[in-house]
Amino acid sequence: MYQNIIRERFERASPFLSQGKNWYPEAHNWCLELSKEYDVPLRLVAGLTALFSPLKSWEINKRLVKEYLECQECGTFSYQRTRATNLWSEVITHLDDIKQDNYIMKTLNGKKVVSFYHNIVYPLTSERVTIDTHIINVVSPGLYLTPKRYLCIEKSFQEVSKEVGLLP
Repeated sequence: MYQNIIRERFERASPFLSQGKNWYPEAHNWCLELSKEYDVPLRLVAGLTALFSPLKSWEINKRLVKEYLECQECGTFSYQRTRATNLWSEVITHLDDIKQDNYIMKTLNGKKVVSFYHNIVYPLTSERVTIDTHIINVVSPGLYLTPKRYLCIEKSFQEVSKEVGLLP
């Protein structure tokens, strides 16, 4: 349904595609650096990054993650603090990568946030698409995103990405 729009946007964006292809690997590396600095699992840092991401710029998001890692307190809403605390306690004690992934993805709220987490942890292999306001503006500005539309847009991005030889 959205494939033609996405194809056209890909063609117009070709000079910027290399920058876009590097975004998740760079986010992954940022999380990896923090995980080493604070001696915590990468998945915890990526989980916190995804948790704090809705409606925030990347710079504010990074600041909140660092603040949380420094003192487990941050200027976020209380429900985010509770989830962050749950992530901290469970991920630190479950060292198995699969258990960490499963717990984090179950704890995060919404397909967009879960996809964002997955794209950060697996930047070179994830087939998930993070449908955020940037993507909505590419596909159809002002579109109200329902779960059904999310899946439709995600599938469209996956199809077109394969056609042009990119990960979604």
